[in-house]
Amino acid sequence: EFVKCSERVYTKDLTRPNYFERYKLQKVVNEISGDFLELVNAISAPGERKYNDLPSRNSLLLQLNKPGTGLYWLDALGVEFLAFIQQKAKELDLVIKISIGRASLPTLTSVNKEFFDNWTGIKFPKDPHLDKLKHEGTGNVGIKSIDPAVHLADELSVITDTLVRIKTALTNHEVERVLLVSDHGASRLCVLNQHENKWEMSEKGQHSGRCCKVSEIDEKPESATEAQEYWVLANYDRFKGGMPANVEVHGGATLEEVVVSIVDLSLASQKVECSIIGKREDDIVIIMKPLDGYAVLEAYCSNAKANLSVRIQNKDYIGMQNTTNKNKYLITLSGQFHVGTIYDATFFNGDNELNTVCFTLRREKGAQKKKNDGTEFFK
Repeated sequence: EFVKCSERVYTKDLTRPNYFERYKLQKVVNEISGDFLELVNAISAPGERKYNDLPSRNSLLLQLNKPGTGLYWLDALGVEFLAFIQQKAKELDLVIKISIGRASLPTLTSVNKEFFDNWTGIKFPKDPHLDKLKHEGTGNVGIKSIDPAVHLADELSVITDTLVRIKTALTNHEVERVLLVSDHGASRLCVLNQHENKWEMSEKGQHSGRCCKVSEIDEKPESATEAQEYWVLANYDRFKGGMPANVEVHGGATLEEVVVSIVDLSLASQKVECSIIGKREDDIVIIMKPLDGYAVLEAYCSNAKANLSVRIQNKDYIGMQNTTNKNKYLITLSGQFHVGTIYDATFFNGDNELNTVCFTLRREKGAQKKKNDGTEFFK
C-alpha cells in the first residue's frame, strides 16, 4: 500500500518514476540501487540543491494561521508518506490540501521547532511516536542497519492513528481545520549506505554524523552545505566519528530529510463523485476514438466548483469546465491510448482523491467510400 500510492503531489510529469517513488521502493526492499546513489551524489553538489527554491515551512504556516485552525506536530513525518495520507484521508472523509516546503538546516528538531513555539492558535501536544520508531525501530528489529524494514508497518500505523485523532477533534468541533506539520523528514537509505567520509568530527557520535560544527574541521567537505554554523551533508555519507544509525537518520540535507509538507485537513461537507458520460458495457464506459486527433473524455462531477483532474496511467489530465453546464468537464486524452484496452480513470478534486471509473476506446467508423466505376450512374 505504501509503494502503490501515487506521487502526484511532487511533480507534474508522472510518465516516469520520480525521486520519492524510487526512494520508497528502495526503503521497502531495503537496498540502494547504484544509479539512485549516483543521483543522490549528483544533486548534492553545490548549485544542484533544488530544495532551496522551496518556500520555508515557517513562511507557509504564517499564511495558514487563521482562527479555528489547530496545529498538529508529528515529528519526522517525511513527504514520502503524503500519498498514503491522501488515501487515508479519503477513507476518513477528510478534505485535504497539501503545501510543500523546506525545513531549516541542519534537519534537527532543536533548530526546527520555532514554528511550534511561535504558533498562537490551538496546538496539539507534540507527537514523538514516528520519530521514536525511526531512531529505535520496533524494539525487536532495527538493531542492525541491514535488518528488514519491518518498522515501516508501524510507521503507517502511527500516521493512521494520527489522522483518526485529527478526525475526532474535527468531529467534536474542537477545531475547524488542522494543519499536520513536521519539523523534518528522515532517510532510511542513508543508514543502508553506511559510508563514512574522510572528515573527522571532534564531537564523536553526534547526530549520526550527518552534520557537525564548522569549527571542527579545516576545510569545507564535499557535498556539504553550511547553515547555522554547521556543515550539513547533502549526500548519503556521514562524518568520520559519527555514530552509525540503525533504522533511519536525520540532520543532513538530502531531499527526504529537508522537504516537508503542511497537510491542511478538514471535514468533508458533502461527498463528491464523478462519472464518465457514455455508453456502458459491464460497468465499462465506451469512449469513441476519432480517426484523426485525440479522444475526448466527457465527465460529470457532482460539485460544480471542483478543481477537477483525472489520473490515467500515471499522468494527470486537467478537466476543462463546460461554460453552460458547470457540472460537466472535457478531458482531452493526449497520451498513448489503444483501442480495446481497459483503463482506470481516477478523479481528483485538488489533492483529494474521489473515485475511479473504468473506460475503453472504440474506433469511430469513417464514411464508406463509393466505388468510382461508373455503375452508380445507372442506379
